[in-house]
Amino acid sequence: MNQTVLRAKNNLVQMLMKRDFSFVEERNDTMMFHNEANEKIVAKIFVEEKLNIDALKEFLAFLYDYHISHGIIIYSSMITSSSKKVLEHLSNIYIEQFDILDMQYDLTMHNLYCEHEKISDDEKKEIQPFLSKLPILLRNDPVSKYFNFQKNDIIRIRRKNDTIAYRLVR
Repeated sequence: MNQTVLRAKNNLVQMLMKRDFSFVEERNDTMMFHNEANEKIVAKIFVEEKLNIDALKEFLAFLYDYHISHGIIIYSSMITSSSKKVLEHLSNIYIEQFDILDMQYDLTMHNLYCEHEKISDDEKKEIQPFLSKLPILLRNDPVSKYFNFQKNDIIRIRRKNDTIAYRLVR
C-alpha cells in the first residue's frame, strides 16, 4: 500500500471520528463505520486512475446488499462522466466524494482552523430572527465537506480569540 492511500485512510478515520463514528472493519480498501445511533457509513478508496462505472456499480451493489444508505468514495484521479451521472441521480443512497489529494491532511490540525459545529434545533430557534443576515458557508467548502454540513445548517465557529461567529450553509 502506498503512502498516499495510507494517509487517506488515516485521515478518513480521523474525519469520521470527529463526526462521532467508530471504525468497525476493513476489507480490500473498503472501510465500515457506525455511530451510537447505529447509522452506518461505508467508505471505499478507489486506487485506479479513473473511477469507472463498473467499479462504482460494484460499490453501490455492496451498499444495497447490506442496506447501507451512506457511502464515501475517495478517488485517485478522476470520475468518468458516466459515473458522475449515476452519482447525480441516486435517490436512496447518499454518497460523499473526496479526491485522494484532499485526504492527505487533516484540515482541523491546521493552525488557522477554528472549531466548527452544527448548532442544535433549540439554538437554531434563537438565531432564527437573524437568519437572513448570517454570512454564508458554501456546501462545497472544505470544512463543510469534512463535517458533512448540509444546506440550511447553522454553524457555530469558535475563533481563537474566544469570539463566536455563525454561518448558514448554502
